[in-house]
Amino acid sequence: MKNRETNLSTKIIDTCQLPKDVLLGASIISMTGNTDILIENFKNIIKYQTDVLLIQCKRNRIQITGKNLKLEQYNKEELKVCGIIYELKFLQ
Repeated sequence: MKNRETNLSTKIIDTCQLPKDVLLGASIISMTGNTDILIENFKNIIKYQTDVLLIQCKRNRIQITGKNLKLEQYNKEELKVCGIIYELKFLQ
C-alpha cells in the first residue's frame, strides 16, 4: 500500500512540476569529480570515520567510502564531504 501511495504522490508531483526535494524530502547530491560531495536534505550522520561516512536521509541511507574523508561544512541544511571518494552507495 505504501508503494502505491508513493507512486501516486510521485505522479502528482511530476504532473504539477513541483520540486521533489521539498515535497518528498528527497536528498540533493552534488558531486565534483571524486573529491567533493555536497548533500542537502539529510537527517543526521550515523557513522563518521576517515574511510567511511554513513548518512541518514528521509527515505534511505547514503554511504560514502573513500580515503581521508572529512566534513568541510556541516549544518542542519547541508553537509560537504571532501577527500578521495571511491564509492557512493544508497542503502535501505
